[in-house]
Amino acid sequence: MHTRSPQSRNGSVYLVTLITVGAIVSMVFIGLNMRLLLNSQSDIITEMSTTNTSVFDAAELAIEHIASDEKWKISAQDGIVFSDLKLDDTIYRGTVIDAGTSKAPDNDTTNYQVKVESESGTAWAGAQFEIERVPFDYRAALLSFDADHYWPLNEPPRTRAVEEPIKSWRGRHESADVSGASANDAGEYVPVFQAASDHIEVPYGNTFLHSEASLSLWMKIDSKAEGTPMGVIGMLYGNRNYATIDLSINDMGFYAYVKDNGNMDISKFAISSSKILEVDRWYHVAMSWGSEGLRVYLDGVRVAHNASNRDGVGTRSVLNGGWQPLHIGGGFKSMYISNDELGFHGSIAHVAFIDPQLTDRQVQELAAIKPDLSSFELVEDSWVRVFNDE
Repeated sequence: MHTRSPQSRNGSVYLVTLITVGAIVSMVFIGLNMRLLLNSQSDIITEMSTTNTSVFDAAELAIEHIASDEKWKISAQDGIVFSDLKLDDTIYRGTVIDAGTSKAPDNDTTNYQVKVESESGTAWAGAQFEIERVPFDYRAALLSFDADHYWPLNEPPRTRAVEEPIKSWRGRHESADVSGASANDAGEYVPVFQAASDHIEVPYGNTFLHSEASLSLWMKIDSKAEGTPMGVIGMLYGNRNYATIDLSINDMGFYAYVKDNGNMDISKFAISSSKILEVDRWYHVAMSWGSEGLRVYLDGVRVAHNASNRDGVGTRSVLNGGWQPLHIGGGFKSMYISNDELGFHGSIAHVAFIDPQLTDRQVQELAAIKPDLSSFELVEDSWVRVFNDE
């Protein structure tokens, strides 16, 4: 609330119950066509001023800013929804705090208390309301593609255990410094891999063995990666064998390998063009194998294909110490006819093991789903409006 002692125009403070954005539309919106966000900020304020200078105009603007900001979790930590906007003699402003702590929002904030003001001459109107951040259910989206396993990799800093919310098949960070070391574009924790020794190991499971399957993940490589071969994800056939599955990067392009008997066969690679990747940019990456051959995709577009490789993922329980773990954030030097470890430089998140071999169309649909976006809901009974004339 405003720090000044309010003298209400009508002698009272208004408490309004609002359940959905639809409810606020009928009460607050004043015929402005703002749903499509076609106007600039100044245009919106101009249109407001010609119609009504109430606090609800400022509230509408605040809601639009929050709902359209894909990076709100980060933006909110500045404590400002929008800076002072002045048009003629009217000033609009909006600030935000953590509704639970009454402090500045941080990475763990889920409920935001927004205060908005509209000041015109000596007339002041202030309001506050609470908005709950509702994360997108990416797990449910992956299950619609028949995902077998899913590792979000969104653990807080220095967490060793890697959670798996589909079948509870947990992995482990080899280094505690990796987990939660950075945030992605939506403000969610992501690991930062820096060497071959800091990868994630997920214990072997027989659900990894598929003649047809797909891998899906999000990836950002850092500046150290340019010109450096890197492993993204992989698993050996046995501890003295070559990889049964491997996805790696060389010369800023991909090479993928699947072989189901532990032997090296250079004809089994699927290799993309070089220099198709850029540093410091998030990509969706998918790899699939099966009757349609070995395929690699970047942001939904197929970039490598070996139609003759119809192998699956295999291992032997006793041969050469089989039952090898899945490596995330690291792979193997398969392209160099070697099973030595190959590290990753950058971040990987939202790794999914999907049972069927996805079609081109399915990969395109999956790549279009952004896993860390949020929607916002107004919290019931949270709306308070105060007028003050001086």
